[in-house]
Amino acid sequence: MMTFDWFVLTALIILSIGSIYRVIVGPTVWDRILGFSFFSAKIIMLGVVFGVLIDRVFVVDISMIYGILDFIGTIMIVRFIEAKGDI
Repeated sequence: MMTFDWFVLTALIILSIGSIYRVIVGPTVWDRILGFSFFSAKIIMLGVVFGVLIDRVFVVDISMIYGILDFIGTIMIVRFIEAKGDI
């Protein structure tokens, strides 16, 4: 079971690299926002798996709080871009 957990952690890190690429290279602002949201989702999953792996519940709680803050931040950025135009 321990090997599978480390495999999942490694896969999430590799998938995060792809979303970082989308944030840096994204041709539009919307692609960058989508890439950042995808990256945040991978970090949340990474935190949950890591918290379960080391048997610490507070890491899972911190990941949930990070998810809520990411959602609120994404909504605020999208509303700002829609109101003011392009960044």
